[in-house]
Amino acid sequence: MKKVIVIYDDKKEKLISLAIDEDYIEDIEYIKNRPIPEWFPECKGRDGWDGFIKVILDTAGCSKEDLEFVFYGSKDNEEIFKECIQREGIVYKEEVKNPESDMKANKIVAKRAWDSGKNKEGLRQYKIVAKYENNKEFQYFLANYYYKEYLNQEEEKEEELLKESLKYYKIAAGNQHVEAQYKLFEIYSNGEIIEKDNQKAIKWLKEAAKNEKVEAQEKLAQYYEKNKDDINAKTWYEKAANQGSILGAYKLGEYCMVGTTGVAINEVEAVQWYKKAAYGRHTIAQYKLGECYENGIGIAKNRYEELTWYRKSAEAGYVKAQYKMGVKYDKGLGVTQNYRVAINWYEKAMQQGSLEAQNNLAECYKYGNGCAKNPRRAFLYFKQIAEKGYAEAQNNLGECYQQGVGIEKDLAKAVEWYKKAAEQDNARAQDNLGRCYWFGIGVTKDDVLARKWIKKSAEQGYAEAQNDLGIYCRDESKFGRKLAFEWFEKAARQGHAEAQTNIGECYKEGLGVERNTQQAFYWFNEAAKKGVARARYYMGECYENGEGICKNFVKAEEYYRKAANQEYAEAQYRLGRCYELGKGVDNNKNMAAIWYEKAAKQGHIEAQYYLGKYYESRELWGAAIESYQKPAEQGDAEVQYRLGRCYEKNRQREKAIEWYQKSAEQGYADGQYHYGKLLDLKDCTHNFDIAFEWYRKAADNPHPSVDACLRIANYYYQDMDLFFPARNLALFGGSILIPVANTITIPVAIAGGIASRKLLKSHFLKSDKGKEMIKYYQKAARLGSNEAQEKLKSLGYSW
Repeated sequence: MKKVIVIYDDKKEKLISLAIDEDYIEDIEYIKNRPIPEWFPECKGRDGWDGFIKVILDTAGCSKEDLEFVFYGSKDNEEIFKECIQREGIVYKEEVKNPESDMKANKIVAKRAWDSGKNKEGLRQYKIVAKYENNKEFQYFLANYYYKEYLNQEEEKEEELLKESLKYYKIAAGNQHVEAQYKLFEIYSNGEIIEKDNQKAIKWLKEAAKNEKVEAQEKLAQYYEKNKDDINAKTWYEKAANQGSILGAYKLGEYCMVGTTGVAINEVEAVQWYKKAAYGRHTIAQYKLGECYENGIGIAKNRYEELTWYRKSAEAGYVKAQYKMGVKYDKGLGVTQNYRVAINWYEKAMQQGSLEAQNNLAECYKYGNGCAKNPRRAFLYFKQIAEKGYAEAQNNLGECYQQGVGIEKDLAKAVEWYKKAAEQDNARAQDNLGRCYWFGIGVTKDDVLARKWIKKSAEQGYAEAQNDLGIYCRDESKFGRKLAFEWFEKAARQGHAEAQTNIGECYKEGLGVERNTQQAFYWFNEAAKKGVARARYYMGECYENGEGICKNFVKAEEYYRKAANQEYAEAQYRLGRCYELGKGVDNNKNMAAIWYEKAAKQGHIEAQYYLGKYYESRELWGAAIESYQKPAEQGDAEVQYRLGRCYEKNRQREKAIEWYQKSAEQGYADGQYHYGKLLDLKDCTHNFDIAFEWYRKAADNPHPSVDACLRIANYYYQDMDLFFPARNLALFGGSILIPVANTITIPVAIAGGIASRKLLKSHFLKSDKGKEMIKYYQKAARLGSNEAQEKLKSLGYSW
């Protein structure tokens, strides 16, 4: 059987298509504009028409019995056509209508015409198929055709073309053509060619999403997300993801990671979705997956995977990943530190507008990391993004003004930028601003504001501020050392090295916490590992004194040396003491002096004192004077005495008297004695009286001077000796020298004289002067004076 397909335009009353199966009959000019009944009779003449049935039979090459007719038109016209073919003896079978197969010929002609550039005929055929088959693909084709024509045509034809385009889009969309539905969503949502209509836009978006268009499902999910309907948003993202949507997979990862209304947090599931999106080259998902591997969220930490995904995301152009890679190379996190590579990534991110990257790049220029040091460029980069409101750069700009980096120092400007950043809750800036108020830098000193800003920073968890607040509370007694300890502890547990040293001091001294030398040692050790010189010094002290650890002079010397090599003055001094006392090292006074000198140059008073002693021992009076000068000026009585003695040895008597006097007036016994001694050397009775008073002060000192004791005792002894010479001469007519080894007979007069001398000596010893003499000899003897001990023996006294 062969099927004859007749398509009639009822509106135009015109035959528009005639085909036998898939063969299109083109020669229908005679009848196409005539009424249906006029198709059938034969017509002789110039136009020539053999009649409808004969033309069909000749074309089909079959008999009437082998023909089936279908008519596409109105019911009335179909009835007319039916009557006409029945008169020709042909049965009309309405049930054989099948638009999809009946339009094959038209489809073929349409394609052929379109391909050969006969767009008008092709368009006519597309319309036939679109209408009579109700073919949604042809309808969508026509819609697109008219839409493109609309975009390209002149203004006078725009309205008509747009109308046709919308008509076919709507017809196709109504026939569930998903692309037409999505196109209508775009047209109604952007409002560029027709008035914006969100209601209609969402209606068609939903239809497209239901018909499983992935982009529509993504857009619908975004619509729900924007309207805070997380449950529906997740539902549609999931539908899209299950069809392979990369965006859907990424968004599901986000929902599972953070959780929301009706969506529980599930970090493991989040990682799985991130992976799907990441493998689909979703750059943000790649970055997020890197974060998961970095922080061990939903999956075990893996430095290799972390860097792999960060790098993929960065190389794909994701700005955050580029910045992250810059940080990795800048800080040497998981990779070999390489400032040049860091700068490369920072520059890429900066070109995409990353303020963080520009800030870090500026820091590279500030410190010369991976590039030539360029303070001016650093300043300009900081200023550029600070003016855009980036808080971290505002803080850095403040530091530039405070330190004079790339710009002249301006402390008031520094405070101004610190305030801007601090008001944006930048912890570093809050701490810096607090320190400005604390020390009166660029602003009037204000302890209340200082504590306010440092506390704000500390409460954000900024370790530097926590340590600063601890110092503030420790040094301001009204806040108490317990509070200081608490802040030190917070910072120390974050790994802040200075805070670890400070909390070690608290445990060592029992400041705000019960004294615990083992805890002190633990925290000093933690800070020492980070290279803190002060902590290393304390480690040396712990080992030297056996505090929190067994005594070990070798380890003490090792830590003192580490800190000393970092120019820590106290450690340099202690290392000098180790050499002088032979603790942990061989005794070496010259090496001791080298380290004393290093500490002394930094103003270490005790080191200056011991360096002075070293020079004094070698009679290098000028060098000793220089070393003793500062400790003496600070009021150390012993050093003032030693300085005076060095001046005396250096033949600078007046300077010697000056410093002896300062020492004496502070009650230092040796200073008192030597001050008296120099006064005594002046030929003046008045000076002698003053000198004797200073001798007495030195001798009666709680820490008496042996020389002063001897000086006074010998003075009185001299008085006793002076009592006898005149009487001896009267008795003997002169002095008599009697060899000890000789035995002679002494005349009675001489013997009487000796007896008389003994009586007078006894009388003197019982006098006030004699008692004073014995008292001071005994003092000197107890202090180890051999001379005093011998004198007491000769006088018959013990000590």
